[in-house]
Amino acid sequence: MAAQVNEAFYAFVTLLAMVNPIEAAGAFAMLVGGRAVREQQAIALRATVVAAAVLLGFSYAGEALLHALGVSLSAF
Repeated sequence: MAAQVNEAFYAFVTLLAMVNPIEAAGAFAMLVGGRAVREQQAIALRATVVAAAVLLGFSYAGEALLHALGVSLSAF
């Protein structure tokens, strides 16, 4: 049980480092600064859906892609 919690925590921290929400929030604010609130919400929703799709796609196909390239998961 402790190993699973440790692995989940490690995966969460790794994902957090890759996504980097603090920097993303700053970039988003700079890119949509002059737009209407409704337009900002639409852009945020679209970006969230696209990011989730990319993350889910690579979570399912990433290991196969690394294997096809000859890279082990630990080396990555």
